[in-house]
Amino acid sequence: MPGKIKIGILNARNLPIMDRSSESSDAFVEVRFGNENYDKTHVYKKSLNPEWNSKFVFEVEEDEIQEEPLQIRVLDHDTYSSHDAIGKVYIDLKPLLSQNGPNLLNGFFPIYDTLHGIRGEIKIQAKIEIINDCNEYRKSSSGVQFFASSKVPEGYSLQNFCGFVEEMVLNDDPEYQWIDKIRAPRTSNEARQKLFTKLSGEVQRRIGLKVLDMDANCVLGYQQYFDLEGEYGIVVRGIGTAAFINRNINILSNGNNYCTSPQFIQPSRPFPDLNSKPSKISPNRIIKKNHSDSDIISHYQINSAQFNQHSHHQQQKQETQANFSLLDKMEYPFFTLQQYPVGFIKSLCGIVCSRSVKLLGATNDLDELESRDKWWIEIRNEIRSHMKSLNCHAVLGYTETKSICEDVCVLSASGTAAIVNEAFFANSNLISNDSNLSKKCSICHVPYSDTDLPFPIALSNCSICGQAQVPDIIFTSIQPTSEIETIGKGSLLKAIVARPRKKCSGEISAKMISDYLPFLEYELHRQLLGKLKLKGMNMLYGLRIQISIGENVLVGIAEATACYAAALPSPIIPKIINENKSKRETKEIESLKKVLVEEMTKNVEFFGLAQDLKILPSNINSIQSENDSNDSRALFKIELDDYREKENIFLLMDSVGRKRSNFYLCSTEFMPGIQFDTNLQMFTSVYRCEASLVQINTKKFNEIFDDILESLSYKFRKYDNCVLANLSFDSSLYDDDHAMIIVTGSCLTYNEKHKDNKIKNNVEVTNLSYVPNATIENYLGLINLFLIRESTQIKENGGLSGFMHCFITEVLAMARAHVISLGGNALLSFKMTECMLLDNPHRNQGQCLINVSGDAVRIVKNFN
Repeated sequence: MPGKIKIGILNARNLPIMDRSSESSDAFVEVRFGNENYDKTHVYKKSLNPEWNSKFVFEVEEDEIQEEPLQIRVLDHDTYSSHDAIGKVYIDLKPLLSQNGPNLLNGFFPIYDTLHGIRGEIKIQAKIEIINDCNEYRKSSSGVQFFASSKVPEGYSLQNFCGFVEEMVLNDDPEYQWIDKIRAPRTSNEARQKLFTKLSGEVQRRIGLKVLDMDANCVLGYQQYFDLEGEYGIVVRGIGTAAFINRNINILSNGNNYCTSPQFIQPSRPFPDLNSKPSKISPNRIIKKNHSDSDIISHYQINSAQFNQHSHHQQQKQETQANFSLLDKMEYPFFTLQQYPVGFIKSLCGIVCSRSVKLLGATNDLDELESRDKWWIEIRNEIRSHMKSLNCHAVLGYTETKSICEDVCVLSASGTAAIVNEAFFANSNLISNDSNLSKKCSICHVPYSDTDLPFPIALSNCSICGQAQVPDIIFTSIQPTSEIETIGKGSLLKAIVARPRKKCSGEISAKMISDYLPFLEYELHRQLLGKLKLKGMNMLYGLRIQISIGENVLVGIAEATACYAAALPSPIIPKIINENKSKRETKEIESLKKVLVEEMTKNVEFFGLAQDLKILPSNINSIQSENDSNDSRALFKIELDDYREKENIFLLMDSVGRKRSNFYLCSTEFMPGIQFDTNLQMFTSVYRCEASLVQINTKKFNEIFDDILESLSYKFRKYDNCVLANLSFDSSLYDDDHAMIIVTGSCLTYNEKHKDNKIKNNVEVTNLSYVPNATIENYLGLINLFLIRESTQIKENGGLSGFMHCFITEVLAMARAHVISLGGNALLSFKMTECMLLDNPHRNQGQCLINVSGDAVRIVKNFN
């Protein structure tokens, strides 16, 4: 549909001095949209605060508005030479196309230069007028809303989920087009920023068309990734969950309580039925057999004995067959949300995961984009097969990640296999009246039997109802839900494994990484299981596993929030085994047992788990003696065959979370057992260390992460009743010298008498999907920025630490400016999906690339 963009360039302030003689600048502005629309303002002489008050009107197509950014370039006029660049501003106009979004963009935007950073501000106004097209065969995705939030937005009513949507685009990287020429830093960086912004808009436009074909009107849990493959190009991927939602008239929900959920109402269809369906690539063209870790994960997620109640599971199996009718029609029944309405989940079975090692450039004479699409189809098909093997029909909390090192990449996908309520997909008001849904244990009941699975399992009766069977532990990738009763408080659980590898490339490197992955995954889950037992807990929420590959090392990081689910059996202390033990070794084993008992006792007391009579500190010793006599497969065993196993025992003792009283850590947005009051601040910390420390052993790398958490605890030492929530660790291995670790989280308080009801820095930025004690009035649009910073004066600017700190501060300032221009005062679900730091210390050079995204919203603080 055709439309008009009305742009106003009003004034600027705090511009840099470009003319040393007059200590001022002769500034003017170039306005560009796409390749054809261009105009400029007059030159404002000798002023650092110029005023233009110029207006422009561009006639454009709607597809251009969704893909192209509005480019504002500020320059200093020179009569006898080329004009000097001051900086640029990229503005995404897609939020103005939303039906419930703002109709005017107005505010000061930082003028950003890739070599000098922020250089003043410019006030811009923009408005879009779309001419309605009555052609019923013309499809436009301008009305489709994108939400980065991992839940159904507050103030909206869910009608139904429509399915999984994904899209991918590939393009050449401008950075690698200067190989045969002299590279111009500013030109190359600005070309990349423009290209990344355009590719991001193209992905959203294509996904929007697929959403309309599904009769949906929004994308929930939208995730976007930039895969920088070097000379092979740039791949921009987007995935999400298509859904149909309606905006409520009265907004009464409060986001700080994870027990509340959006209302489910009967759907109505304002969109016409479209004959055309989204095109799909046939999944039968398989290039390689991908590596799967289902046999590894299944040993941990369903670690139990045998069924005694065949009739119960046969009945439960018949009840769930009705749900397969609608979900089987979906090609991929995957959902990227991490929080779901009450009644949506019927049963949680555990984590399903798939990984594949691919070689870039080996496309077998196929189109490069098609070959990469085939890779992800293989991964998704394998996830679906693992899901069906557990007698489930949906995957919740689904994510896809990609790690690249030179010409080798590792593709990963994971989620939680589950059985869900069919009423959320049908066109009828079909809320289930099953009495099991009202129980605080029904979600933990397993839908499979020991005869259905190809591996040994052990199950026990539910500790609450005693009627169904449950596993001894459950691993999930979703947020904590109120439908599962928990005891005590939760805790952060992390597992880190570092394995050195030989330096090689090509097929040899890909084969070596593929051989290492099963063992690395095994060690990660073994650490998770052992630490979970010693914590006195039996369930994990928000499990996230990241695989990083370097030239000489392979690193795996797992993080989750552990808690004690009342429906599951009480955890058992790990058992130490040494068949050929001497008298000296017997004494060592006894001393290690005492250490394990003391560690579990401290955890039980600190996290308030003693109210469960089965794991009282006084009963732990008796439980340990019973375990020595009863060799059950549900036990976690540690065989002391060599000295490395002794080190692994001490790795299981994670005492960082107990350094301070009333100070807790978690990797999820909600902490089981704690109700948050105030969002103090979001923090992003970047740590660099020598890669040689990582290559020594896993213990050294664990110590680095412990030091990071201790430093965060020290920074927030003045706050009582404090929780560092939604902690996220991202590691990058660039070369032989350094590894970079990025930690993002939010500091929140609980049980506070005096609550802070002020908006911080005019815009509240948080990586949570809500603000405690605040109500979301309106969602204004998705903010997505890709920025590049380069400097040839790293030492003069405080080294790499100062360079990174300044750049992250500038990125947050630009994100806040975009939120304010839309009329918002908060940025929720903030994510730093890409952060790459390259440096050359011999030339005093450094370059950093950062991609951030989030939901711009308008919130109102509650003063009750």
